[in-house]
This record gives sequence, structure tokens and C-alpha cells, in this order.
Amino acid sequence: MLIGGAVVLLTALVAFSFVAFQHYSGSRARFSNLDYTVESETSVLIRFQISLGAGDRAQCLLQARDRDNAEVGSRTVTVAGEDTSMFTVEEHVTTTRRAVAGEVLSCRRS
Repeated sequence: MLIGGAVVLLTALVAFSFVAFQHYSGSRARFSNLDYTVESETSVLIRFQISLGAGDRAQCLLQARDRDNAEVGSRTVTVAGEDTSMFTVEEHVTTTRRAVAGEVLSCRRS
């Protein structure tokens, strides 16, 4: 009885994990951070590449950090797919103080 219950519980956990992984991985959009430019005390330009089909859309979370690795600015941008599968995007992030780094944290299809 105990072994049967353990098998049922294990099967349910594996099934739940599989469904959750399929849902999570299916909504992600593939992207690559290219570079960033600290333009001023209050602005960072972030360049990245993203792979989307024509007509697809994704929301990307951009973040700027200071020299203490604290977030000094963030922004969510919506990107629309173009005719090519991989294309470059440039976006500005406004900061509360001087940043030393900028990056894309995640992109999710919407």
C-alpha cells in the first residue's frame, strides 16, 4: 500500500513538472545580450538580438545596474517580430543614478 502510494505521488510530480516545463519553455523567446552604452548619468542604451517570427511579439525586461550591482533602472519593452528570425533591438533605460551595466534579463512571448 505504501509503495503504491509513493508510485502514484511520484508519477503525479513528474507529470506536473513536465507540464510546467512545457508551459514555461514555450513562452520564452530566445535572445542574446550584445552590448550596452552608458550615455549619461541617467541613461543607458542596451542592444540585444532576439529571435521571433514575423507577427510574433515578446515582452523583454531590461535592467541597468550601478557599481554596487544594485538596480538603478528597469524597463519592460514589447518587441514585434520582423521578416528575419533574428534581429537587433536598441532600447534606452532611464536610471536614477549612474549605471555601469545594462542587460536584458528575460524575454517572454506575448
